[in-house]
Amino acid sequence: MHDDARPHQLSWSSERTIRVSLGDEIGDESHARVRAAMESLRQAVVPSLVDVTPAYTTLLLTFDPRSLDPDAAESAVQAALERTS
Repeated sequence: MHDDARPHQLSWSSERTIRVSLGDEIGDESHARVRAAMESLRQAVVPSLVDVTPAYTTLLLTFDPRSLDPDAAESAVQAALERTS
C-alpha cells in the first residue's frame, strides 16, 4: 500500500528508465491517477524525458541516456507528480 502523503513511488528500472507506481489495484481510481500523472509529466519540463508509457497502475518514463542527469530528472518527476496529488 502506498503512503497517503505520497500516492506514488519512483524506482529506477534501468539506467534510462524510471517506473512510477501509482496504486496497488487496477480500477477507475488508479486509471485516473495514471492519466493525471501522465498529463502532468507531459506538461512539465523534465530534462531528457523522451517517452511516457502508461500501464494499469504505473508509468514507465524513458530518458535519453546521452543527456540524462539522474538527480535532475528525478527531482523534475517528483515535482510534476506532486502537482497531481
